[in-house]
Amino acid sequence: MDTWQIVKKPSYERHLERLSKDYERIDELSHAIDWALSRNPKRFTSIIGKDYIWKTPKRRGFPQVRVFYQIDEKSQTVYLLAIAEVVDEVEY
Repeated sequence: MDTWQIVKKPSYERHLERLSKDYERIDELSHAIDWALSRNPKRFTSIIGKDYIWKTPKRRGFPQVRVFYQIDEKSQTVYLLAIAEVVDEVEY
């Protein structure tokens, strides 16, 4: 299995920095996201074309987040665009 290259866009880095102010273990979550997406970025939800979203599972000590990213299959690169905390979702 080939691994994909991970590229963090400045917008993603800014969002991650904001999360780090509230969660001291955010680096661990960031490494887990990188690891999972470098192995199989297509296993998560495709929005349209090369745009994807992944909602991480709830884990004690870590925020549940949505990761927005794009993939380039030709270069096997994942572009991390944004990360946002999931806050009290209402289920219908």
